[in-house]
Amino acid sequence: MTTTLSTVPDVKATAPIQQQLADRGLPPAEHYLDSGYPSAELIETARSRGTVMVTPVLLDRSAQAKSHAGYDKSAFRIDWKARRVRCPQGNTSTGWRGAGQRERRRHRRRVR
Repeated sequence: MTTTLSTVPDVKATAPIQQQLADRGLPPAEHYLDSGYPSAELIETARSRGTVMVTPVLLDRSAQAKSHAGYDKSAFRIDWKARRVRCPQGNTSTGWRGAGQRERRRHRRRVR
């Protein structure tokens, strides 16, 4: 069991919980979570370690998704390990870096 301050987002607790279980020799094959705990990066990291995160993923609330104009996030293919993104037109990203201080708290990346 893990307890955090109320100001700490749930997503920040996911990796430490999985690590605590692994340290005790109890890595979960499946980890059931509510929608506050996952991120794409955490889901991929857990998968690479043999854990399937069973969790709802929040819907895309971007302007593109709401208006059905342009491309929403689901249209892009992300290769987290290679740090590359492919757009719906087949172009591949040329750069990948962490976002600004405020955005880092939300696990955002800037991709060119």
